[in-house]
Amino acid sequence: MAHTPIQSVDSPIEISSDNGVNWKVIICVSSWTVPITTNSTDTATQCGLFVGLGAIQFNPTIQAVCSYEQGFIEASYNDCLTWQVGKTPLLFRVQSPVFGSYALGEAYYLSGSCYVTDTSLIDNTNDPVKFSVTLKGFDALTIH
Repeated sequence: MAHTPIQSVDSPIEISSDNGVNWKVIICVSSWTVPITTNSTDTATQCGLFVGLGAIQFNPTIQAVCSYEQGFIEASYNDCLTWQVGKTPLLFRVQSPVFGSYALGEAYYLSGSCYVTDTSLIDNTNDPVKFSVTLKGFDALTIH
């Protein structure tokens, strides 16, 4: 059976600063990750190991290239920095694209509330100016 890979260009991370009314795509993304972890504690006893599970944490990180041109539905380094300095609560989402008989978000869908907690401007000789953004999720992570 052949498998069709999902192309990264078709699955951008989207950010909303107005509670999901409008969504913006981070401009010129080169990579993103959405690590999801569960807080846990281990207790070793004479009966064996017991694991206590706590809150789910999600902290998306995004690497992108700075650009002068920015469309209406694109977010730049300056947007991310403004959200961080303003302590603006945001929504993020990432979802698999529509493909053939598959619906939007069918392979994966992640969304949640977050803050920008880190923005870094990166300038290396002979390379475009880049930036990275770290989001700190809070409340529940939505999947489906």
